[in-house]
Amino acid sequence: MENKKDNGFVAAIIPALQSGNLENIIAASAPGGIEAQEARGQQWLVASRRLPRKWQGARDIARLEELGFTFTDNPQDKLFLNATFPAGWSLQPTNHSMWNQLIDDKGKKMASIFYKAAFYDRDAFGRFEEAE
Repeated sequence: MENKKDNGFVAAIIPALQSGNLENIIAASAPGGIEAQEARGQQWLVASRRLPRKWQGARDIARLEELGFTFTDNPQDKLFLNATFPAGWSLQPTNHSMWNQLIDDKGKKMASIFYKAAFYDRDAFGRFEEAE
């Protein structure tokens, strides 16, 4: 949304002003602010060791539990579940701030995790790799 202008205004500034959140107003009005917000979101996600509530497959949360993950709900977080990872598993960032990789204890990429941290369009989901 950043850099898309509508009548001379950055389109993201309107929802930022409506939110009244100073951080969002700064992100929407500063060059590169939204991208910086998304990069901070990626850093937060990797450090938090949370996983998305939404997955591509209907049984994917059950599949994660079968692999040794445990989950606890956080009602304040509509996008993520608190997760305890099996030993050796990790969440690693990619070179794109909206994509991360779930890596198993052997170093194999098992799933892709999408997280868009931009305040005006937050979303997150996971999807397992097709071939295991």
